Amino acid sequence: MSTTLYKYQIYCTTEEKYVSGWGTAAPTACYNNTSHSVNTNSVQVIDTINTNEVTINQNNSSIAGKFHIESVNIANIQPNSTGTVTHVFDVATSLHSFNFALNAAEAGDTFSIAVNPNTPLGLITQDAKANDIVLSVSPYVIGYMFPGFYVTVSDGTNSDTTIKILSRNLVNSTITIKTPLINSYSASNTQIFMSYYCIKDMPIILGTTYSFGGEIINASNVPAGTTALFSFTNNSSTTVKNIAVYMTGLI
Repeated sequence: MSTTLYKYQIYCTTEEKYVSGWGTAAPTACYNNTSHSVNTNSVQVIDTINTNEVTINQNNSSIAGKFHIESVNIANIQPNSTGTVTHVFDVATSLHSFNFALNAAEAGDTFSIAVNPNTPLGLITQDAKANDIVLSVSPYVIGYMFPGFYVTVSDGTNSDTTIKILSRNLVNSTITIKTPLINSYSASNTQIFMSYYCIKDMPIILGTTYSFGGEIINASNVPAGTTALFSFTNNSSTTVKNIAVYMTGLI
């Protein structure tokens, strides 16, 4: 699915100049002030952008179909700390399932997998204040932002990290976040970073083997170059832990 956004300009007779903005339909009002008078016959398209939605699809014929297993080992996780390992899929993989075996000692710990974490996308387009939950971003940025993804906002000095996106507005080019900003940010130097978590802070309840995806007949295609960050938080105050994750699929 894709949405085409257009940058329109329309002549504002109140301001006696053209004003511009993004949208999916031609404007009938001034972008700066809807109470202004405009010439609706002056509307022109001056730019376009196509926001293709990136989805994980079922297995396709571009994969050769050879059985493949990869493993990730998060070793030497110290008490009351988080161990992480970054794994790069260097070839296109049709991922069928991933599994990890735990024992009773891991009860109370948490596990996460982030895909392409903290990918820089661009700047905010309007200043943001502390307690804001609506952020203005460029059409390019919003093309990669989806409800359920996570965003980090940073100007290099202050950061609001790992905030869940609740919704996006393609017409106004804004995203709504779950947690209000702690800091204020300038549009001149504030970067937006995106992360997609397929598992986030999953609590370990029992010592058992966890398996995800194995019941699905087909698999999910993971493009070559995709980065996955595996994180395991050891909430024990005494025990050092080691966790192995096994992924099965086709290449």
